Parts: sequence; structure tokens; C-alpha cells
Amino acid sequence: MTESLQIKKCTQCGIVKPIAEFGPCKKSRDGHKSHCKSCCCLSEKLRRIKYGDIIRAKDRERRTNNIDIRKAQEHRAGAKRRLNVEYMNKKKKDDLLKRRTLHEQRGMMRCIICGVMFVPVYGKHSWRETCSDACSEEQGKRRKRRKTSAYKARKKSKVIELFDPFDVFARDKWRCQLCGRKLKKQHRGTKRFDAPELDHIIPISKGGEHSRKNTQCACRKCNIEKGAKELGQLRLFG
Repeated sequence: MTESLQIKKCTQCGIVKPIAEFGPCKKSRDGHKSHCKSCCCLSEKLRRIKYGDIIRAKDRERRTNNIDIRKAQEHRAGAKRRLNVEYMNKKKKDDLLKRRTLHEQRGMMRCIICGVMFVPVYGKHSWRETCSDACSEEQGKRRKRRKTSAYKARKKSKVIELFDPFDVFARDKWRCQLCGRKLKKQHRGTKRFDAPELDHIIPISKGGEHSRKNTQCACRKCNIEKGAKELGQLRLFG
């Protein structure tokens, strides 16, 4: 009796095979399918050949409608690809070749801080838009100043425009709009009286907006003396 339970005859190919060659099935009495695994694979291939377009269209629609299913399939496919050593080695070589090609296509570029033409160094610093560490540090300081000024303005003003104060200084030709003094770029961020600062024509405390139109270049001395007064000429264009 035990030997009869260990073998089974396939209803499709008619061959007697071990019970391990049959897939599980809850509806059958013995708990296994009536046809073997090889016959199941063959019938599935034939079905895919005959109704492949319809099946793929339904699968595509199911993945589009259900995001969780698509993410699960992508996760399984990615995990399977990462197990393939040859695929990962080929991917690393392709990525390295792509990065080198993009690096060669960039060629010379202009530093956004000092304006000097330079060739970016290939490697981990190839993404930089500055020519040196000093310019990169200055870029970080400018970014921090922009965030700080926007944060302060966001508390009181309703209109917030993100911009670089150096654009306003260049527009005003690095000249104080209150006293007419010529200012120097290297004094920015210092506590000198002739240090260039960003001044709001209509103060934010009085409802002024933080934008290019409502800002002007002013020296530190004039900016302190002005305080919360409305001095200066509003720009028609930023």
C-alpha cells in the first residue's frame, strides 16, 4: 500500500512517475495534481504561445492598477539580478564607462563663484561646480545664507522668492544704493562698515516681500542706520 502511494500515473502523458513529480492540489483526494510537472510546464508554454498577447496585456493592466504588485515584482526581479555575479560585473563596467563618457563630454566649465574656467577632476568630486575647495566652502556659505534669509522672511512675509543675494549685488553693480559707496566682493560676510549686505526696501516687519524687486545692495553702515525705515526705490523688474 505504501508503494502505491509513492507512484502515480500522469493522465496527460500516461507515464507512471514518483509522487514528487506531481504538484500539490487541495481539490484532489491524494493532494496532488493529476498530471506531472513536465506536462504542466508544456501546457503552460503552449498556452503562453497561443494567448501570450492577452495574458501580457492583463498582467500589464494589473501591474498598472496595483502599485504594490508592481513594487513586489520589481523587488523580486532586482534581488534575482543582484545574485547574478556576471550581471553585476557587467553593470559596474557599464556604469563606469557611462560616467567617464559624461565626464569627457562636459569638458571645461566656469566656476560659479570666481568665474575661472577649469576642467573638473574625474572621481568623487566630478559633480562640483566650483574650481577649488575655497570656492566650494564659499558656495556652502551662500547656500546657508539663502536658507537663513528665506526662513526669517517666511515667518512674517507672505511672498517668498528664493534667489542668490549675489545676483542682486551684481545687478546693483556692487554699489550701495543708499550712500553710493563702491563695495568689494571679498568683504561680504564680515563686520566691516563697507561690507555688502542685502537690504529690504520695504522691511519685512512692515509687510514687505522677500524678492529681487524689494531688495537692494547696501553697505553695513547704511543698513544699520536705516533700521526699519522704508528707503530706496522699488524695482519694476527683479
